[in-house]
Amino acid sequence: MTYRCLIFVFRKEDTSPTQFRDSWEAHVRMLFGLTKPLTPLECTRHYPARASSDIAQRAPAPVSKYDATAPLVLLGNPEDVPWDGMAEFTFRDELHFQQFYALLDGTEVGERIADNEAEFSEPSKMRLVVIGETAVTKNGGD
Repeated sequence: MTYRCLIFVFRKEDTSPTQFRDSWEAHVRMLFGLTKPLTPLECTRHYPARASSDIAQRAPAPVSKYDATAPLVLLGNPEDVPWDGMAEFTFRDELHFQQFYALLDGTEVGERIADNEAEFSEPSKMRLVVIGETAVTKNGGD
């Protein structure tokens, strides 16, 4: 059974959302290259839309009162979404995850990855959450 976790990443204060996205994309490519054969099966990344984006101009709620780099939040406040990127990592099983995680903990590979993360993100704010149960509802299903 696959093993999944979510990671929430926060950009450095002096890094723009675009710089963060570009740096994190390069970081994930580096991570996948350095962790073979323990590389996750996949890593799906999500970035919040920003108040200055085209999509914000079409939003059903006014967002002009927010800073241009604030996340586009339609229910709640931008402060409720403090992260700049969220990713779902998928592993074959729990053992695969444990082996991958051990590779990152106190090894040369882990140090290289951590050093790179520190260039564009705030590692002390990073959060890693293991996914337990997942429920899916599809349109048209009985």
